[in-house]
Amino acid sequence: MGGPLGSDWPCAKGPVPYGLDTISKGVGARARLEQLRNAIMALPGGKYQGLESVFETHVLRPIYPDPKDAAAVAVHLKTYWFDETSKDAYFPNVPVAQIYAEGVLKASELSLNGKPDPVPIDAWWVVDQPEVKLLELALVGGNGVTRSQSVVLLVLTPRPPADKARMVILNKEAVAWVTEHQTGRVVTRKVGPKS
Repeated sequence: MGGPLGSDWPCAKGPVPYGLDTISKGVGARARLEQLRNAIMALPGGKYQGLESVFETHVLRPIYPDPKDAAAVAVHLKTYWFDETSKDAYFPNVPVAQIYAEGVLKASELSLNGKPDPVPIDAWWVVDQPEVKLLELALVGGNGVTRSQSVVLLVLTPRPPADKARMVILNKEAVAWVTEHQTGRVVTRKVGPKS
């Protein structure tokens, strides 16, 4: 786990995005994604309460050798992301658990459409957006089969308030670049934990 999201970083590869990437690849990917999908769909009430526990079991444990680390991230997810009534919620009164769960379900469906193997997921957390939403991107053929080399899942959110700077970011295999207009010219620069 790394430190807070840098003030000029537009995106990060957090634990859930990295875990989704990881479980969607390699031997057993189809079974892992189906188990994740089924566990999310089994959550009671339609608001996906308990999503952090599902992620702990199916997404975080595969990337954290110590189960205590996966449990700590799950507590973080509940407190700062999924409990919209928490005094520490990044996005109070927003049904983040429902938005997140439904986005992951759609990304999983797109991935599982790949034949014979699931299409790998490439998930990112992108900040400085006007609202919380998940965006799933894939090229799908006329027969409904995903044909792209990856399913892109973007977790789009406003930047969390600076006074709630407890964030979990991974310093693993994630490099991003941003191309933008700066003082009369277009600049591309590397951003994030590895910059």
